Amino acid sequence: MKCQQWLGKASLSNPLLIFHVPNERKASVQYHLKLKRLGVLPGVADYLAFPMNGRKVAIELKDDKGAQSPEQIKFQLFWEHTGGLYFLCRTLEEFQGVVNAITLFA
Repeated sequence: MKCQQWLGKASLSNPLLIFHVPNERKASVQYHLKLKRLGVLPGVADYLAFPMNGRKVAIELKDDKGAQSPEQIKFQLFWEHTGGLYFLCRTLEEFQGVVNAITLFA
């Protein structure tokens, strides 16, 4: 939530389409099967960002002990293979740095 709150207040140097992908949720098996039928892809990064005239960016958020799941690693490799940039951020400051960098250098 801190990342989203910061985005709401941030004064970015260039326009940026960035949004959170709510891909994780504890729910029934039936609900997860429905999501799969709707096209939800396991492992998608927490944030997807599209700077103006820049490369697509995926940002995965983890705490200091968190590790990527096999699905997240698979998504990262596919994303990078298709020309996207992928960042793993463990702190709000790292997230801010990535967002600021992609708006500066897009």
